[in-house]
Amino acid sequence: MNNITITSEIDSATREFVNGSINGFYKLERIILLHPENLQARYNYAIMCEKLRLIDKSISNYFFVINKDKKHWQSRLNLALIFINQAKYFESLKYVDQVLKIKKNFQPALREKALIMFYLNNYIDAKNLIESSIKINSKDYIALNTKSLILMKLGKYEEAKQILLETIEISKNYAPSYNNLGRCLYYLNKFEEALLYYKKTLDLDPKSFHALNNIGGYYLDKGDYKEALNYFFKSLEINKKNILVINNISKAYLNLGQDNLSKEYSLKAISLDPENLEAKETYAFYLCKHKEYQLAWKHFENRLLKDEFFLKNPYSTNVKSKIWKGEKIEKTEKILIIKEQGVGDEILYASMYKEAINYFSNLEIEADPRLVDIFNCSFKTEKFKNFGTYSNNKKSIKQFDYIIYAFSLTNFFRQSIKSFNGKKYLFANKQKKDSFLKKFKNISNKPKIGISWRSFNKKYGDYKSVPLNLLADILMLDKYTFLNFQYGGGENEIKKFKILKDKIITINDLDIDNDFNSLSAALSNLSLFITASNSTAHLAAALGVRTWLIKPEKKHAAFHYWNQTENKTPWYESIRLYPSDSGFDKTLKKIKLDLIKEIK
Repeated sequence: MNNITITSEIDSATREFVNGSINGFYKLERIILLHPENLQARYNYAIMCEKLRLIDKSISNYFFVINKDKKHWQSRLNLALIFINQAKYFESLKYVDQVLKIKKNFQPALREKALIMFYLNNYIDAKNLIESSIKINSKDYIALNTKSLILMKLGKYEEAKQILLETIEISKNYAPSYNNLGRCLYYLNKFEEALLYYKKTLDLDPKSFHALNNIGGYYLDKGDYKEALNYFFKSLEINKKNILVINNISKAYLNLGQDNLSKEYSLKAISLDPENLEAKETYAFYLCKHKEYQLAWKHFENRLLKDEFFLKNPYSTNVKSKIWKGEKIEKTEKILIIKEQGVGDEILYASMYKEAINYFSNLEIEADPRLVDIFNCSFKTEKFKNFGTYSNNKKSIKQFDYIIYAFSLTNFFRQSIKSFNGKKYLFANKQKKDSFLKKFKNISNKPKIGISWRSFNKKYGDYKSVPLNLLADILMLDKYTFLNFQYGGGENEIKKFKILKDKIITINDLDIDNDFNSLSAALSNLSLFITASNSTAHLAAALGVRTWLIKPEKKHAAFHYWNQTENKTPWYESIRLYPSDSGFDKTLKKIKLDLIKEIK
């Protein structure tokens, strides 16, 4: 058989395969058996194997081609793409660089290199490369899609959204753009709209494991863990070693209370990628649930390696070089502790500040400005400063030997369950406290019960909140006076329910959102505080106020403080936890009975 005939046979087999016949694949196999050195046959066969998900065969045939032909850029580019899908980014980079040596500034190679840099967390190089690629071909919808990924990682969601809408206009059938638009909308807290785009992705590509995983993530966040698992396992069938999916399965099992399975999938994810930050975090939550705190805190330190952490902490880039990484610290070294996460978390971690002040002889602490006064008064110090006092200035940072983010104090002071104190550690201003006591007496002589029913967490607020109307049965108890401690006011919600109009009293001149000194004083005069999961719950508990917390219905609460197997948390002895897994009605009936029985 001459070369012309062989080429004709290869073309014929390839056409058959492209037209949907598996016979083309088998024909090409027979040609390779007869002519094993034919590079065109090998290359076409590698592509077919890739389409049929015979990835190992595909790789071996691409290798055969590039070993014989030092300038066969197509095989090298395809290898790079396979290794990207396998998360072997350094391998993929090697081959895409080879392509760029053969074909300088080759636009598809620039595009793929940008994607690799993105996965290697080198977002600046990724952005520069993708913009160079788009300059060469402004209509390359794959490049535009990659640019959207980079922008999302940089927190530029609106810009990413516009790029993705442009991408879809260029190519209406490119499934990844719909999936990524869904992700972008999710970041913008448009969850239902995001779901529509995930489903549109599946319409175009039923085997999109990314879309299946994202739909699973949607149900995971909603608390529908069984439905989430359904989609996660569908995704896993397509990509059996995808760490993101495996980790999400672990999360779902943890929330379902199937802890052994959660541990199994967490450890599987970590074994596949020992450096995977998300997998380590999920495993840390498992460890917290089982009170294996020492190991849990070590895993939680990985949050400091996440780019998202620094996006949420505006001055963190100034302090990167000084962040404590587990080294031994001398008590005499100068330390800066910086608040992190939300106000509620900051108050929680403040339970370790007294120990830190006693341990480190040369210490400063940056806190939310609303908390500085109460922290300084409670801990009898002047070490607390407004957030950014030092961290927003690179020069002022130089005076410190180490920077410790507040959560990291657990590594020093919360190594075991025995190391938790639970006692009150915040104290209201006495003068303000007495002033509110008089105000409350003027309202009535009945026991004063504080009420807070809503969380304004952007992602989980709706799931963590308790519908106000469901509290009506409690609020109708005439033997108590109920006071409104809902930040954001809550008056408009109260007005919606005429039956509650006179049952919840809003305290005049109390700025719950901004004046934490007055808020602390008012809370300290309560007989009881009934609340949803929010920052005021942390403040009340830290003040030692008797607090009954309604845990989120779908377990949207952190395993390191609210999601305990008991009705209490080691962080605050004044808190009683009321689970609502079976729905709020049952929980609120229990609270009502306990209220009547215990609060006289």
